[in-house]
Amino acid sequence: MTIISSGTVYLATLSVIPVLMTPYRHDDTINRYTPWVLTASGQPLFGSLLNEFHGQVTAWMTNQGRFFPGSVAWSLSVFTVFRTRETYKGLLAFLVVVMIVLVAWLVARLIRRSSTAAVVVVALCATLTLRAWADGLDSFAGLLPLTVSMAFGSTLLLLRGRSWPSVVLAITLWSVALVTYEVGILLTPTLCLALWLAGRRFGRSLALLWPTLADGLFVFYLRSHATSEAPAYQSNFELARVVPTYLKQSAAALPLSQGWLPGSIAPSISRGLIVMALVLVAVPAALLLTAVLRSRPDPSWRSIGIVALIGATCWLAPAALIAITVRWQDGMPDGQGYLSVVWGYVGVALLLVVGWLALVKRFAGRPGAGGRAALVSATIILSVLAALTAAESFSIAGALSFPIT
Repeated sequence: MTIISSGTVYLATLSVIPVLMTPYRHDDTINRYTPWVLTASGQPLFGSLLNEFHGQVTAWMTNQGRFFPGSVAWSLSVFTVFRTRETYKGLLAFLVVVMIVLVAWLVARLIRRSSTAAVVVVALCATLTLRAWADGLDSFAGLLPLTVSMAFGSTLLLLRGRSWPSVVLAITLWSVALVTYEVGILLTPTLCLALWLAGRRFGRSLALLWPTLADGLFVFYLRSHATSEAPAYQSNFELARVVPTYLKQSAAALPLSQGWLPGSIAPSISRGLIVMALVLVAVPAALLLTAVLRSRPDPSWRSIGIVALIGATCWLAPAALIAITVRWQDGMPDGQGYLSVVWGYVGVALLLVVGWLALVKRFAGRPGAGGRAALVSATIILSVLAALTAAESFSIAGALSFPIT
């Protein structure tokens, strides 16, 4: 168990180092100056922050029919408190680690085997990558890791808790997640179903539904009264535009998609970096998976199915909001995805975990050449994917931090 624990911590830590390396980019290059801009006229910082919060929330509600005060409050707070690149990137790295821990913890709880958390970490190492375009891991105040953490944290509370305070806390976390990033609305039915299939009482399983309905109805009201001054954020349901955008967004979550998708911006990864990643990531990952295998995990097909359901939803559902939005129909580069691709990373990682555990369930108790070959092959593929993804992230972080001119 010591090997599994230490290996899990090592890989989780290694996966967030590229986040620490990157400079400010995207909207952060402007938002970082928020405290100075707001106080330039001599107003007190707290009062100017409240005015800015009110102005931004009101503009989003009236112009676009969107309601996410949590996003505005979080972003303003982050750039006010964390005023240096080092502290800001440290916060983002911390949020990614929290996200990894909660996703792994939830899966371990569903599978009812703590060692499976290590498999989740290896799979997340194979999907979590920096992007050459809009990136939700190292930018935008960490909104994506934050909301993923709140969503999985609230689900974990409902799964593990026994008393009413856990339900109240779960509903609170989920409500904040909904008004911070809207993707949670699409995930609600699946998470409610997953909780019910995992053995929670019917009433407890529906705890996440009520804040989602309230938020959804309010957003529907706002959309019906929006002034539409920002046409780029309007919805367009024309299939000829929705389908290609949806495919771009969902495919971007697949491992190494920036390199193999047609027309993608392929990051240049040196052979030396690949060799280092194979040694420092693939070998430890393979040893970690082997240690988990030797701990004899015996997941039920029911629990594997629940994880597969959550994974497929996290991968495929969030892309729908991106696909129907005019801005991303017009401006998404080939091989890239917008911020919610972080949800896709989590979803694809869970499906990789499902595939590995299904092979373990099928062959671990039946020694034979075919079974051993399948398990060895799956372990090697997952470990190498983790290594190549790490190499891609380090390559992008290096190019951003030390650009060649």
